[in-house]
Amino acid sequence: FGNQINFLMNFNIEVNEKNFKEVSKKFKILGNPKYLQILLLIGNKPQSLDEVQEKVKKIYLHRETTYKVLEKLVDVELIKKEYDLKKKIFFYTYYEK
Repeated sequence: FGNQINFLMNFNIEVNEKNFKEVSKKFKILGNPKYLQILLLIGNKPQSLDEVQEKVKKIYLHRETTYKVLEKLVDVELIKKEYDLKKKIFFYTYYEK
């Protein structure tokens, strides 16, 4: 990405009989280097799809692919998606419980 990225991510994941499938999905995503790079890019700074796409265009050539990756990260609660009413745009940010 050109710039060195330093962002501390802490995960406290409880695994039990009820959630082991969800936890498995989360670990599968965390095992993908491209997904991890996007997670690191987002860090603590909310970013729009276009901002993320601009930074990862060498990895994901198409905006739609970047969108799908971001949505997968949202689905497993590694990032969250929020709507900014003033700017009328969605932003993605690190999910903290």
